[in-house]
Amino acid sequence: MNIFFTIRSYILIFIFNILIGQFQVSPMLIEQYTDNDETSVSIVNISNNKNSQLDLKIYLKDRAYINGIQTEALPGTFERSCADWIFFTPSKLSLGPKETKSIRINMEVPDSAVGTYWSTLYIEESSAPTPRIAEFKGHKINLNVNMRMGVLITETI
Repeated sequence: MNIFFTIRSYILIFIFNILIGQFQVSPMLIEQYTDNDETSVSIVNISNNKNSQLDLKIYLKDRAYINGIQTEALPGTFERSCADWIFFTPSKLSLGPKETKSIRINMEVPDSAVGTYWSTLYIEESSAPTPRIAEFKGHKINLNVNMRMGVLITETI
């Protein structure tokens, strides 16, 4: 077996274990169908899988595909953005070990909107990363990762 394939496999498994182990977000996709001048409400649940406190920051970004490439920008940048209609609380969250909390998302659709609009709600770890060290055939790999997950929000009017 190729040694580089083996090392790469171990690294990928190691990274996968780190990413799965931090926290979970549900749902990862919010699809809403709302009439003009209406407000819709969604709930996103976040679970801390760690045995220690987890601090998170929550923020919005625009998402679009430009020439087939996924692009992210500040809220309200893209023409089909619904970020300006979204209000959520809280914007910072601390979760104790194995604790689950919720984010409430209100979306107020303006009267002039027609069609489908998008945005992404990001949940990003703001705690100092937990150092992770793996050894493979005498080599140490040190990986410090702060995880970020995005909930795609799609609003069709």
